[in-house]
Amino acid sequence: MAIKDYLIIMRPVNALMAAIGVLIGFFVGIGYYGVNLNVILAMISVIFISGAGQVINDYYDYEIDKKAKTKRPVASGKISRKNAHYFAIALFATGTLIAVFINLYVLVIAMAMSILFYSYSAFIQKRKYFGNAVVALGTAMTFIYGGAVAMNFTIPIMLAIPAFFANLGREVSKDIEDLAKDKGVKKTLPMLIGPQNAGYMSFIWSLFAIGTGYIVIYVLGTLYALFYVISIPVFAYAGITAITGKPSKSQKFYKVAMLVILIGFLLGNVTFGTI
Repeated sequence: MAIKDYLIIMRPVNALMAAIGVLIGFFVGIGYYGVNLNVILAMISVIFISGAGQVINDYYDYEIDKKAKTKRPVASGKISRKNAHYFAIALFATGTLIAVFINLYVLVIAMAMSILFYSYSAFIQKRKYFGNAVVALGTAMTFIYGGAVAMNFTIPIMLAIPAFFANLGREVSKDIEDLAKDKGVKKTLPMLIGPQNAGYMSFIWSLFAIGTGYIVIYVLGTLYALFYVISIPVFAYAGITAITGKPSKSQKFYKVAMLVILIGFLLGNVTFGTI
């Protein structure tokens, strides 16, 4: 057991991306680039809560990961299941406690997402077709979390909607890829309707991401519009590869498309801040 194993199990890259989502939500909430103590606390809070969600997922996915012979710390025995559970609870509690010092809106979101993430791994994940929405919502809520710090929800919600659909499409593609591994353990959308039909659903969600992303142009302006246009063929290709039986490639293109949109969200705030 080493400190690095506890960092690995938190998926630090995912946690950092969540913190960036909070920062962007805060930027568009206040209408300009600026940082204060509250948003820094919110970013730290979401890192803990996001990390807790990953840890509790590994705790409940122990048998699946062990069967798949993954090198994840819990499945490989580097961290015991009991310690992983305690660690997850401590992270959830710390992230929520930090939210107490920001404002009531942030606290309510922190508590709700902590409960939802725990429930997802403990109960909902077995019915993954519901769980996909929970995971997508978790990503989308980072923008609203930042908006809650700024006490302005309108534009952060507009950013959260395409982020939700993009992540929903990616989650479906991931389930197609994990079809064999999940059999007998979880009920996923590809199991219910078949992998190709699930691919069509992924494509539909990519179109929803494109469609709802267009609305954001009206508030973030030209710089965002440039990155949005770049993301369109990438999102479309991510959906198409899900249909054609290439879920691994689909996931990668979803990630690229979401990164492009994220940059657009960030840089578009320059335009918004000058209104």
